[in-house]
This record gives sequence, structure tokens and C-alpha cells, in this order.
Amino acid sequence: MRSLQANDMKAYETLYLKYKDPLFNYFLVNTKSKNLAEEQLQDLFLKLYEKKDSFKYQSKFSTWLWTMARNQFIDHTRLSETKLEDSSDSVADDSLNELEAELEAADEMMIKKTEDRQVNLCVNELKASQKEVLTLRIYSELGYDEIAALCSMTLSSVKSLLVRAKEKILECLRKGHVHE
Repeated sequence: MRSLQANDMKAYETLYLKYKDPLFNYFLVNTKSKNLAEEQLQDLFLKLYEKKDSFKYQSKFSTWLWTMARNQFIDHTRLSETKLEDSSDSVADDSLNELEAELEAADEMMIKKTEDRQVNLCVNELKASQKEVLTLRIYSELGYDEIAALCSMTLSSVKSLLVRAKEKILECLRKGHVHE
């Protein structure tokens, strides 16, 4: 990170190559759209470069980066909700974008194995808090304590949410029915 702060573009490339896949997967699971996930990833790495000097080494770099990713996704979600509430004349555009995102998500799911598809559908049925903690645990290098700090939760809350999420996914898979 010190090299990046000294404007070393090779260091920026190294960080990008290390974190792009797990961050992309985090955004993909949460946005359910490859295009939106790519956009979120691009915006995040632009923000990383712009804010590189604000990193003060008070936490691990990965914690700082995942905090930025989580906050960006939350901001995107809020902005999307606001746009939907405020845009009565762009309903057709929003519907088209939603349909395009759904078709894209469906296309990606058809490529995967049946088991993967069912797991993803079961994950999508989780409560937002369970899904967030689970996706952070799967795609980030963060430990339980770091996820707790990132999400402003206690360590026991994070562990409890993960246990409940895993139980619900297993239950969903056992039943074999998913609300598509």
C-alpha cells in the first residue's frame, strides 16, 4: 500500500489482480447482474486510487478495502431505491434494465451445474443480514472479528448469522424447492 501511495502503478496492478475476483463475486452475488458487478468493481478500484492517501494503517488493508466495497454496495442500493421512487417517467427503462439483469442472471445460472444453481437460489432466499455476512465470509479474506467490525455487529452475532444461514441453505437444498 505504501508503494501505491507513492503512485507506483505496478502496486496498483498487483492489488487489482489480488482482489478483483473475490470482490467481483461479492458484487455479483449481491447485485445479481454481471454488468452491475463489473461496474461496482471498476468504481471501487477508481475510488481506491482516489482515496489511497486516506489509508492510515490503523487496520489491515483488506479490512479497509472490504469496508469500501460494502459501503459502495450499500450506497448503490440506496441510490437504486431512490431512483425507483423518484422516477415515474422512467418506469419503462427501469423495467427493461431489470429484465435485462434477470435475463443475464438466468443465462449465467444455466451455464452452472444444477447444484450450484440451487445453492445460489437458496442463498438468495436468505435474510439480507445473513446473506451479507455469508458473502463477506466466502469472498473476502476477513475473519469473523473483522466482519463483525465491518458490519457493526458483535462477534457472536456474526457467528449466529452464519450458522443460521448455513442451516437455511441446507434446509432449502434438502427440500429441493426454491422460489424462482
